[in-house]
Amino acid sequence: MSVKVPWLPKDAINQVATDLLLGYEDYTGQTLSPPIPVEDIIERYLELDLQYVDFYQKHGLDNVFGALYVKNRTVAISESLLQDNNEGRLIFTCAHEIGHWCLHSRHVDIAGRASGEAGVVLCRTGRTSKLPVEWQADYFAGCLLMPEEMVRGAWSRAFYIESGTMTICNVKKTFRTLDLPDFKSFDTCIENWHLIADIVRTAGNFSNVSKQSMIIRLQELGLVKNLTNDSMDWRRLKQAKSEAHF
Repeated sequence: MSVKVPWLPKDAINQVATDLLLGYEDYTGQTLSPPIPVEDIIERYLELDLQYVDFYQKHGLDNVFGALYVKNRTVAISESLLQDNNEGRLIFTCAHEIGHWCLHSRHVDIAGRASGEAGVVLCRTGRTSKLPVEWQADYFAGCLLMPEEMVRGAWSRAFYIESGTMTICNVKKTFRTLDLPDFKSFDTCIENWHLIADIVRTAGNFSNVSKQSMIIRLQELGLVKNLTNDSMDWRRLKQAKSEAHF
């Protein structure tokens, strides 16, 4: 079902995610730290039903990772994410659906009643991921899984600086990465974006967050600034490694 949602500034989305985490802390009586337990937030705190389903069998669709059924208070996640052994994508999808619940459930319910369709948001890969309803849920997921204060703390521990931006000017590395006893020495370039992300993940114990999600979050927070025309993603990394063999 197509859902139109109002524009939301990033600060407002971040505040909703922050309020959710604070509410969960009050509910559990414990101070929250990474990894953020999104499945417990879904089932215990929000009291939603979490299911893992085969979307092809259910809807005849093979490009759906998750869905929110508002009326039934159900979050459905593709079984394929369990089979892929990709915890980062699985957990991000769960957080994305929490975003739909917190930000969009009212709009989905209204649209469903107006159209006579079931109040459901199907999260597909491809062009629909650029729709406002989807990028808002994506941004929410990043804020929920990687709260700004926790990421900045991990950044300062990882690189021994309280603040400041790591500026990326080069695509290819100019020297070999060295694994030393206490730290890793590497060139800060596009080709090594996964190393930057992984060091922060480790420093902050963001064990259920993918390297891809972390590098996106670091750029959102202004901790990493990419001045090249290349993207920091796995496709570009694979291409760089392939070119290195020629």
